[in-house]
Formats: sequence, structure tokens, C-alpha cells
Amino acid sequence: VWEHYWYTGDKKWLKKVWPAVWKNLQGAFAFIDNNGLFTADFWNFFDWARIDQDHECVLHNSMFLVGAMDAAVQCAVALQKDRIADSLKKKRRELASAINHLWNRKRKCYPDSIHEDGTISPSASQHTSFLSLLYDIVPARCRRYAIRNTINPSPTTIPVGSPFAMMFLLEAMEKLGREKEIIQSIRNDYTPMLRLGATTVW
Repeated sequence: VWEHYWYTGDKKWLKKVWPAVWKNLQGAFAFIDNNGLFTADFWNFFDWARIDQDHECVLHNSMFLVGAMDAAVQCAVALQKDRIADSLKKKRRELASAINHLWNRKRKCYPDSIHEDGTISPSASQHTSFLSLLYDIVPARCRRYAIRNTINPSPTTIPVGSPFAMMFLLEAMEKLGREKEIIQSIRNDYTPMLRLGATTVW
């Protein structure tokens, strides 16, 4: 919704759809658990990769909710709904704090999930690092490690597995000023498909 308004400047449309945006956020907030994280018994899928995401509490979902709140704050400001914007900023800070509570100081990364028995996932993916950068979640003291996990992930870090997730990775890289790496990534991933005559993304 925010991107559509940013592109078109259609405030009449934004005002019309705002109630649906607000209702959607209220629905999402109902799934915040006692740890302050988004937790829901859904198919919590993001990417065709070996992310440890078959659980109710998957960290990338909480990060996406932070991104959604950021977008909603921008919508609210455009509509001069300052009190709502302020309340969303407060909720955003609380959610980001809960996410950062899970930063693994030893491994310098976020875990993929929290298992139903409360166990912290031993798995870490590239996804949580680039989403934490994209949505300005990662604290300054950890930022260089999140950048490393994004640009040059270790062999034990689960990499991006499909073009859908790649869009978010490339957007984070653009934010970091890594345009050359973006072009090289597209060249590396798309050239094999083109050479084999593909007419759409696999």
C-alpha cells in the first residue's frame, strides 16, 4: 500500500484503503506472543531453502511485521494520523527489541526460529541478516556482522534459494550501496536459464 501511494501520490486511494491496512495490522498484533514475537500456527514459509521455518515462531515473520509497521507509519504520516503513527512506532521498537534479544553473540547472527518446546533453533539463514538490515532492526554493534552474513555468508549459513527471496536480498544490498554485487548476482543467476532457453524465471 505504501509503495503504491509513494509511486502514485493518490491520497484519496490511500485514505480509502487505510482501514484495511489498520485492520490487517491489528490482526497481526493478535499473534504477538509472551516473548514479544510474531508466533502463529501457519505455514510460515518464505523461501525454497533449508530455513528452519516449520515452526510457529519463525524470526523472519517478526522482521516482516517490523517492515509492515514502518510502511504503515509512513501511510499514517501522509494521512496526518500522528497519534496512530506514534503508537505504531512504539510497537515497532518493542518488536525490534524482542527480535534483537535473540541475537547470538557467539555466532554473530540471528536464529531461524524458536521451537515449540522453547528451544532456540541451531540454524541460521542469510534471510534474517538481510531483513534486519533492510528494516533497520539490527543494532549498530551487530551491523557489521549482519552485513557479512548478507554479502559473504559462511558455509553454515543457509543461503537464499529462490528469486522471490532474492528480491529482498537485492533490496538490502541496494540499501548498502552494493550495486555492482547486485548486477553480478543477477548475471550469475539468470545467465544459466537464458543459455538453456528459459522464457521465464524457474
